[in-house]
Amino acid sequence: AYRFLETMAWERGREKLNANARVSLQYALDRIRADPHDPYRRHRRADGATIDYSAQGLLIAYEIIEPDRVRLLDVADVKKEHRW
Repeated sequence: AYRFLETMAWERGREKLNANARVSLQYALDRIRADPHDPYRRHRRADGATIDYSAQGLLIAYEIIEPDRVRLLDVADVKKEHRW
């Protein structure tokens, strides 16, 4: 299993998530920890960072920095709830 290093942007993004999004985030992190190289529902950017969009409504940015470490760069809830 990979170990995570969190950036300040990651921490700020995680703090903004509601309770439901945090549950989804945990499942996505479990999948990343198990295999950050798996391409399923992920996009590798030219700068080396990977965007994981396996959790509904969340975008998670990370990069593999060592054979057993992943740096969590950012997380954002892109689902918008509109109330009329």
